[in-house]
Amino acid sequence: MVAPNGSPLPSFLREAKQQVVSRARRDRDGAFWSLSPAYRPHAEIFESSLGFGTAGILLSLLEIHQIEPDKETELLLMDGTKWLVAQLEKRGFQHGFYTGSAGVWYTLAKLESHLSGISPEWRKIMREQLRALSLQD
Repeated sequence: MVAPNGSPLPSFLREAKQQVVSRARRDRDGAFWSLSPAYRPHAEIFESSLGFGTAGILLSLLEIHQIEPDKETELLLMDGTKWLVAQLEKRGFQHGFYTGSAGVWYTLAKLESHLSGISPEWRKIMREQLRALSLQD
C-alpha cells in the first residue's frame, strides 16, 4: 500500500517514526531511549529490554526501516545496536525474554540479519554469558 504522497509508509507510521527518532538519546556507548520518570528507578532492568526499552524500540524502528529505508534511520539503528551490545557487557546475564538478555539477543539477531556492518561481537558475549550460567548448575 502506498500513501497519497507516494511513500510506502502510511502517515501514522511516519509520525511514529519521527517521534521515536526525536526521542533517541546518546551516550558514549551509542543511542538509546530513556524510560519515563516513573520507571527510571528500574532502569537497570528495563532500559535495554525488549518489553520496555531500547531493544523493543529498535525492533519497531527496524520494521519501519524495512518499509522505507533511509540513511538517518539506518545510522540510528547501528548506534542503538552498539548501545545494546555495551549493555550486555555491563549488565551481564538477566533472566527473561521481555525484560532479560534473551530479548536483547533476539533483537540483535534481527538487526544483524537486516543491516550490514553489525559486529558479531554480541554473539561472543552471549556465548560467554550462557557458558557462565551453565557452570552455576
